[in-house]
Amino acid sequence: MGNRKVLVLVLVAVSHIASFAQKATIKGVVTDEKTKETLPGTNVLYKETGVVTDFNGNYTLEVEPGDVELKYQFIGFEPQTKTISIGAGETKTVNVVLTEIAQTLGTVVVTGGKFEQKLEEVTMSMDVIRPSLANDKGATNIQTAVNQSPGVQVVDNEPQIRGGSGFNFGAGSRVMVLVDDIPLLSGNAGRPKWSFLPLENLEQIEILKGAASVLYGSAALSGVINVRTAYPGVEPKSSVNFSTGIYDSPRTDYAKPWSNINHPTFTNMNFFHSRQIGNLDLVWGGNLYADEGFIGPEPCDSCNVGNFERRIRTNLNLRWRNKKVQGLNYGINSNYMINGNAASLILLDVDSGLYTNYPGSQSINQSYNWYLDPFINYVKENAKHSLRSRWFHNDERNNNNQSNSSDQYFFEYQFSKKFTGIDLNLTTGIMSSFTSSQALLYIANADSSGNSSGMNNAAYLQLDKKFGKLSVSTGARFERFVIDGDGESRPVFRAGLNYPVAKYTFLRASWGQGYRFPTIAERYITTQLGPVRIFANPNVRSENSWNAEIGLKQAFKIKDFKGFFDIAVFRQEVTDAIEFNFGNFGSGGGIQDLGFKSINVSQARIQGLETSIAGRGKIGEVEIATLVGYTLMDPQNLDPNAPIDTSGFNNITYNTSSYDTSGILKYRFTYMFKGDIQATYKKFSLGFSYRLLSNMKNLDRVFFDFDVPGLLPTGISQYWENKAGQPEGVLDTRLKYQANDQFSLSFIVDNTLNNEYMIRPLKIEKPRTYQIQMTWSF
Repeated sequence: MGNRKVLVLVLVAVSHIASFAQKATIKGVVTDEKTKETLPGTNVLYKETGVVTDFNGNYTLEVEPGDVELKYQFIGFEPQTKTISIGAGETKTVNVVLTEIAQTLGTVVVTGGKFEQKLEEVTMSMDVIRPSLANDKGATNIQTAVNQSPGVQVVDNEPQIRGGSGFNFGAGSRVMVLVDDIPLLSGNAGRPKWSFLPLENLEQIEILKGAASVLYGSAALSGVINVRTAYPGVEPKSSVNFSTGIYDSPRTDYAKPWSNINHPTFTNMNFFHSRQIGNLDLVWGGNLYADEGFIGPEPCDSCNVGNFERRIRTNLNLRWRNKKVQGLNYGINSNYMINGNAASLILLDVDSGLYTNYPGSQSINQSYNWYLDPFINYVKENAKHSLRSRWFHNDERNNNNQSNSSDQYFFEYQFSKKFTGIDLNLTTGIMSSFTSSQALLYIANADSSGNSSGMNNAAYLQLDKKFGKLSVSTGARFERFVIDGDGESRPVFRAGLNYPVAKYTFLRASWGQGYRFPTIAERYITTQLGPVRIFANPNVRSENSWNAEIGLKQAFKIKDFKGFFDIAVFRQEVTDAIEFNFGNFGSGGGIQDLGFKSINVSQARIQGLETSIAGRGKIGEVEIATLVGYTLMDPQNLDPNAPIDTSGFNNITYNTSSYDTSGILKYRFTYMFKGDIQATYKKFSLGFSYRLLSNMKNLDRVFFDFDVPGLLPTGISQYWENKAGQPEGVLDTRLKYQANDQFSLSFIVDNTLNNEYMIRPLKIEKPRTYQIQMTWSF
């Protein structure tokens, strides 16, 4: 009898154990209340674990039977908690709709830490440029939109962030330019090509200010510009944008190289289509552009070609979401462009030759550019594996022995995981890139062949942890560079804090190291444009820096208008900063020895303050969108009397080669104001953009010393003296009529006041232009 009782008790226990061992399943889809689109990447939390929704917003979670509490979290949306009663072995479908947080803009960024964050929680200064700004301004390339960001200015295709770099003839960017987190700087020169970036398929532009070398490598000395492209939603989308415009006569009417009845014109067309075809995501876009230019040909009987640009570009993105393996997707992105253009380094003179090329300074170029980006992503629960690669080809064919081509092969594996129990994000990865370069430009290499190669390998780790309300970010990177067998390795580190001192007030601080190895171009370039030579410097050293910032971001809401006010103080110190210096670098002392050369400046410091306001929403019946900012900068050479070059006609110091001898760095602005505001009432929108740049206080002295008959008589000395201390302001205006959801018509006037100005010496900017733009969306 006793044995029988024991047996019954055992069977009952086994039955209970079996029932508890049998799990239950909850599944569903998470969507956005406003757009009805799914929300991939939503955290679904259960006890100390959880899962992340896949690329269709779906989730599946095994739970213990009984009353189960699930928490749904997505950045920029109100979290939601649900309690579900479920039995053993049962499967329930729970679909969830999340609502965007009302107080803030709900802007989500990835560039700050390579994972999704709220903009206000990033530990560094960051601006976000939305595609509507680029479209409303009638932009024909992404540079137009980037130039509206506070503290950012593109000078001769080189992006400057808070005075971190000057003029460098398009070689060796201090700002990393990315497309979907992958570098898009040319392999041999390290320069961006703005017309190549896919403007027609733009989700947003994220601009990170400050040293970002830990996550993005050498070129991110002063910051990052990340162009994020969009993938299709549930509904197919298509758009066509067509615009055409004309150049007005400049203020110095007698200097224009065209007649009063034959003004130069420009035409632009973008197209875009995205859709989901089963598990396939497809995006196709393209661009056609033709600009007759406003700079005339060189003054000679056989010279009949002025500056111009013509291009055709197409891009195709494909992504397959695997049916059998949840969270697995793979695909390939591609972009191809043919571009023909003519450009010049300097103008003839500042009077009747203001819109004419200096003899020999024009370069006519035909380029072929493309990239292929195979990728694989796998997301499981709170972990993500990413395998990204790029084959980036540049073929630049010039008419003046400046042809060059390069192939860059980039590979990166990245692993990220969110530990929900301890509120920790881990991001780690390895990357490798190889560049093969062939160039008539770069014949100062060891064998004078112009053929060079470069290798860059790195490993990085970043940890982002929350201690209550305090967010702490820290990271490290070890990087190695090799160019033609000459190698160098270096670690860099960064740290940042973000703390909400009040409900919608965020205090941040960051410190980061930067490190940039010279490019092939900076070492080996040898060429000549008119009277100006470019000298090689195979011995130029890598530059190192640290960048620190303290900032405050205040979210605000005025009725239905939401935005941020931001203020930051910053400081960057650079050792062996690479500057493109103009001087006498030959063995004599005449004009034949005049030119540019990459040299090292022993110690430089840039510090300043930046304030900005960004917001959008309704005030009454009027919808307002705005981005406004002011940046004050003090860029100084801390040792301006130290020798910077002893190889040429005489020993050169920074001061002896400078127009201004106070120690201020060359080709830098000391302040800038950027503002854009658009007001929409019913079907009409009126917008204004304004950019105010200080006059460049310091330039290369040779521009002025050689401004005499028989050498380089341009008149720049008197022109710059008259402009001293005067800022350059440019106003753009636009008016748009939104006929319906499918069609809009815009009239755009850039440089509305027809100002005549130079950003850098001997290069005049565009006069007033009139443009009509039509956009069809369906």
